[in-house]
Amino acid sequence: MLEFAEKPQNLSRWPYAADVDVTFAVALRCWLSTASTSANGRAGAPKRPMSFTQQRHVLETLRAAFNRAIDPVHVRLPSGTRNPFGKGTVPEKPPKNPLRADYLSLELRTRLVAQMDAWQLCQLSWSFVLPLRPDEAEGLLIADANAERGWLTLGLKLADCNFTKARTGFVLPYPPEFAPLLARCVQGRSVGSLLRSRRRFDRPDGCDCATEAGLRESLDSALRESSTGRVQTAHDRKLAFRRVLRERWGGASKDRMTAEFKKLVLKATGGAGWTLYDLRHAATQGMKDAGLPILELRYLTGHACDDILNEYTSVRPEVMKDYFRTVQPLIDTVAARAVRIGLTAAKAT
Repeated sequence: MLEFAEKPQNLSRWPYAADVDVTFAVALRCWLSTASTSANGRAGAPKRPMSFTQQRHVLETLRAAFNRAIDPVHVRLPSGTRNPFGKGTVPEKPPKNPLRADYLSLELRTRLVAQMDAWQLCQLSWSFVLPLRPDEAEGLLIADANAERGWLTLGLKLADCNFTKARTGFVLPYPPEFAPLLARCVQGRSVGSLLRSRRRFDRPDGCDCATEAGLRESLDSALRESSTGRVQTAHDRKLAFRRVLRERWGGASKDRMTAEFKKLVLKATGGAGWTLYDLRHAATQGMKDAGLPILELRYLTGHACDDILNEYTSVRPEVMKDYFRTVQPLIDTVAARAVRIGLTAAKAT
């Protein structure tokens, strides 16, 4: 982007942000289609043509920046300036192929679970069975686990700083076989992040204020210590809270969990570029194939239930049992692996 903007001919034609027009946006889009970049942004990494998705992300980011700059509340550009990155210059997100294959099959997921160590089993198994977004897994709190009801609550505790992508609050039942994993994740603690980093997984709590009030005070302290202007939106507040969970409460990061998942896949398949988010697709597909009603499917996957049926009927989270029956081999493998690596004792026969 800077390479394009700093070309002499472009600097002379569009010297200031207020000069940027649709012609600039079209020229930038054409340049992006032939630009090469490294996957991680490092200068020494191999470069390849920028993907269509990345091109769209660049243009969408600029569109968002201009929208903020021309907002009367912020006034960063002259009055009357229009956003040059409109629908004609920013490509629409292509729809996904409805006939795409489910590569993370039940058999493959079962093989991956059979290779997990203790930390991987306790942190990743939830995503192997439940339709969790990695961001939602990262934000799980001990208070979100209701062992009596057998479900996790998402987006309901500390909703002002730990909300879900769709800002929905919902409960997500988990299999009874996961009770030992839950106990191992909690490790006798009462407050904090449910999923923990490797470094903190086998250690006592280690927090100086293991209360709900202490958790809130950790966030308030982080906000007070933030540099001016760093926390401006609700999303900034959420990011600050996640940093608190990782740095002060030993929480597992979604990036670390994704890296561990990729290691498992690489070992089992020799190389496929799947991410932790792809597990959400696999679980959602399994729930659909199990025949869960559409309203329950939307609710249990964390989407807004704005269907007209929501006006007349309530959802039944317990229908997850129908889905669990279809993935019982995977659940049984999780339970067996927990016994084998010593997380729980084998049942007497």
